[in-house]
Amino acid sequence: MPEKEKKSGKKSKSSSSPDGGEPPLTAVERLQSLNLVSRVASEWNNHLGVSDRTLAEFVINLAERRIKSFLKEQFSREGGSLYHAALTDNDSGKDGKVRVGLVSSAVEQDVDAISAFRNDLISNGAGESIPPTFAARILRVVCDMSPRTERLMRKMDDKKRAKRLKVQKKQGDGGAQADGRVMSSIAPSARKNEMEGQFPGLVVPNLTGTVPLEEGFYEHDKKERHG
Repeated sequence: MPEKEKKSGKKSKSSSSPDGGEPPLTAVERLQSLNLVSRVASEWNNHLGVSDRTLAEFVINLAERRIKSFLKEQFSREGGSLYHAALTDNDSGKDGKVRVGLVSSAVEQDVDAISAFRNDLISNGAGESIPPTFAARILRVVCDMSPRTERLMRKMDDKKRAKRLKVQKKQGDGGAQADGRVMSSIAPSARKNEMEGQFPGLVVPNLTGTVPLEEGFYEHDKKERHG
């Protein structure tokens, strides 16, 4: 009996975070999610003659996963189409508005993302008749309206900003000698070389030892100079 209670306790703990550790949706986000389900169900009914909220929720889940994969490829990975873009409006990223339209426009035009999402739908029984344009439209609708996708964008943007600041701080701590060189070892500029050519007498290296004096040369003291 105690083991059963312990087991059920574990189950209730895991079920309290259905989004993999993410906090539950707020009231506003739940409303956004309901609107999204209605919108996708309407789109599905208009194009395929099927209106089912459970089906719409399943399609949304597939689209959210595909958008996540798209962001990993194009935003997080160096060389991606959105790698140098910011997904929030302000520099801090924490309070700025998420630039959802930037991502939805990009994913709607990404042939690989559209093809992969269409294959997801077909492999789950949607049929071969789904046109790529319809798959692209569903991706854009989900990207524009999903509160989970918006959370993901902010999280990924914050992570990239933190990584960038860490690199900048590391470079700043190194200073001008981050590469191990001292100032005298840095290659001279073209202007410096030009000046040295015009005034060769000024570029003679400084003497490091004593200079021998000629015979008979001595320093006069003050009395001898004035008297």
